[in-house]
Amino acid sequence: MSDTGPGGDATARAKYILKQVQESGVKLIGLWFSDVAGRLKSVSIADQQLEAALSDGIAFDGGTMVGRVRHEETDLLLRPDSETFAVVPWRRDGMVARMFCELETADGGPCPHDPRTILKQTLSRAASAGLGFYMSAEVENYYFRADKHPAEAVLDAGTYFDAMPTDRLSSLRMDTVLALEQLGIGVHSTHHEVGPGQYEVVLQYTDPLSLADGILTYRHGAKQLAEQQAIVASFMPKPLVNENGNGMHVRLSVLKDGEDVLADASAAGGLGSFARQFVAGLLDNAPAMTLVTNPWVNSYKRLVPGFEAPTRCTWARHNWDDLIRVPTATTDHEGVACIEYRAPDPACNPYLAFALLIEAGLDGVRRELTPPPLREPRVEVVRATQLPETLADAAGLAEGSELMRTALGAELHQTLLDVARAEWGRYHSQVTEWELQRYFRDL
Repeated sequence: MSDTGPGGDATARAKYILKQVQESGVKLIGLWFSDVAGRLKSVSIADQQLEAALSDGIAFDGGTMVGRVRHEETDLLLRPDSETFAVVPWRRDGMVARMFCELETADGGPCPHDPRTILKQTLSRAASAGLGFYMSAEVENYYFRADKHPAEAVLDAGTYFDAMPTDRLSSLRMDTVLALEQLGIGVHSTHHEVGPGQYEVVLQYTDPLSLADGILTYRHGAKQLAEQQAIVASFMPKPLVNENGNGMHVRLSVLKDGEDVLADASAAGGLGSFARQFVAGLLDNAPAMTLVTNPWVNSYKRLVPGFEAPTRCTWARHNWDDLIRVPTATTDHEGVACIEYRAPDPACNPYLAFALLIEAGLDGVRRELTPPPLREPRVEVVRATQLPETLADAAGLAEGSELMRTALGAELHQTLLDVARAEWGRYHSQVTEWELQRYFRDL
């Protein structure tokens, strides 16, 4: 969340923003929001319209909220969150700013397809029980030359933590991090990942809503800055066949009335009953939630053995291919314990993914579930629930999830199923290059 000056009520913040716009020369303000699929959408307004937008919202046609294809026209209202106002740094003239928005229906009610509203409602329910959540995300992406096929367009030969020579890619990475910092999005660290031209940015611990805003901002900003250098920043879960995919590991801490409720020094493994029940809820609901944490056909080509991605509902302290990892060091956020959930990829809608992670964990606490034993290093698990292997499998599991239906609302739950099945149908009917090479001259 960026610095918007003095706190107080919405009127005071609006006056502060209007003053900032006037003094800084901002001429356009992008009203940003997310569709169901997690793609960033925007309606731009001139600076003269900002005061009205802050007080009354801006009407728009919400026909694209469910995905790539327009549905019937739907009158919706964009309600800007004034605390997210920031000047966009990749526009060097400083004339463009942005604010995230929530969506309302024409009668002023919350839009059932608005992911940001879903997450805010989840956090509000948790807060009523005295619970607060902090999250961090490790977001991975590849960089490719824009003028070649991805397999021939990698920009370096680096691997894990390599310190690459100074070149345009290294400069691009630093420019991207500095842009995030200018927007008030904290970056803990950045480094080269396992794949060639693959990097990771670790976004600092913050509240889930600010983190989700930050992830959408990072994906958009990274692409904008890369495009200026004829480079493609790809967050595709599995862009290269024989290399690791792009993951988005999420670390999560839980506080109750300001106190850490995950750690318990007197309990086995240092995790108390709340933490173990929370983990059990995540493991139990994970197969169905995968529809949201891994929403593309391509997502399931990352979730395969041998590429440091989870395939089964197991948890451990040290293994890299388990669904949940409990880091030994518990100092990520002011010394409190954390849980790392490793299935998500950067194609997911972070608002919906974070809402489901919270609801799934709390479901385990409500039901007092017991997790399986921690998996020991290099010890094979004979029996463990598998994550779905395809988008179609994930949709089938999500359809029967009462937790998802309740957490997301019946309408959004059904929309996600419809979108996923339509996408699977389009993919399933394609004849791929692999098939042509393998079968075209056979028999």
